[in-house]
Amino acid sequence: MRRFPAPARRRIRHPERGTSLLEVVLTVSLFTMVLATLLGVADSFFAAHAKQESAIEYRSTARVGAAELARLVRSAATFEAPPGAGAARSEVTLHIPIGGGRVDRVRLRRDLPSGEIRRERLDPGTGAVVESRTLIRGVVDGGVPFVRYFDRTGIELNPGVMAMVPLVGCTMRVSFTVDIAPSATRNSNRLEIGGSPRGRRAEELLC
Repeated sequence: MRRFPAPARRRIRHPERGTSLLEVVLTVSLFTMVLATLLGVADSFFAAHAKQESAIEYRSTARVGAAELARLVRSAATFEAPPGAGAARSEVTLHIPIGGGRVDRVRLRRDLPSGEIRRERLDPGTGAVVESRTLIRGVVDGGVPFVRYFDRTGIELNPGVMAMVPLVGCTMRVSFTVDIAPSATRNSNRLEIGGSPRGRRAEELLC
């Protein structure tokens, strides 16, 4: 009996398999993680850029404020320091002649909570603040007093052990130290401003 070869089996091709739900979830999760990372990097970059811009602005305005501080000290005939070492190191009141026998009382004060150096004009009679404006912004505590007092030989006077009258009478030079908020490229932004009131001639000093 003649045998015929068996017919070849045809392979049935199944349609292309679709994307499973698990693959969709993994893809979306991976995309979300990458997007979150990119957004975090961008946010850090813009925050650092804004901080740098603020530091540059602080330094720019600080130069103008420092120049006014020096001008005010040199314009003063004399000054007064508040009682107490802490207050005397954070503020000073200048007596600036303005003509006609009149004198402006101008207080220069460091206010750390607001990060400002303020110029305050005081009422001659009551001592109340009648005008106030900011000279320097972005001020931080650098561990150095804002106001320092020096005698004719350059020795620093200590308000903690001297009463106001001898402190004022012995001071030949007043110095201001202003620390500005650090920037991304500079850890320290310190300004040293000093001057002698025009009435502080050596022969007038009490010491």
